[in-house]
Amino acid sequence: MEYSNQDFERLKYNVMAVEGDLLEALPQLAKFKSFADCPHSDRNQLIRYIALMYDKKSPLVIANRNPETKHIEAVKLSKLQRVGDFSEDIMDMLIEFLKDQNDLTWAMIVANEGTFWEYHRMIAQPIESFDGDKDRLSATSLKTKLLNDCDEIAGRLESYYLKVFQDQKIVEKAKSRLLTPESFARANV
Repeated sequence: MEYSNQDFERLKYNVMAVEGDLLEALPQLAKFKSFADCPHSDRNQLIRYIALMYDKKSPLVIANRNPETKHIEAVKLSKLQRVGDFSEDIMDMLIEFLKDQNDLTWAMIVANEGTFWEYHRMIAQPIESFDGDKDRLSATSLKTKLLNDCDEIAGRLESYYLKVFQDQKIVEKAKSRLLTPESFARANV
């Protein structure tokens, strides 16, 4: 997706409007201890990535609810070269940034979306890949539990979207992107 400079003006810290060292160009970012102490050479790219992914006013957040799609866009826009598992210090950056958003519901959306898609990744694993009846039965039982949990998470997310965005169009767009039994049925009608 293409974005203009205006798309990023709503960010709490417009990390896309500046060049060079972000902590110098946007001194309010220096209040984040984890940003200032970040030992990675790609600190600026990490800060941009976090702002693009987790600022509730980011155009990536508003345009797409799928964390993987947002992640791909945020990596591209932030010019982040190394992408891997979040280390503890990067996780500290994320938590500190979410705290600064000053919206517990938004933090719950971030956590629940991540869990929702992690569960779906586990659910997608074919049961045939397990050896023995006992393993297959355990896998089936686990998938059933995960599906029930996903249903509960989807319900929570719907109410959280309403609280945070207060715009039914955004909620409907977000709901249409979640893979729920209802959305799956609607897509196959």
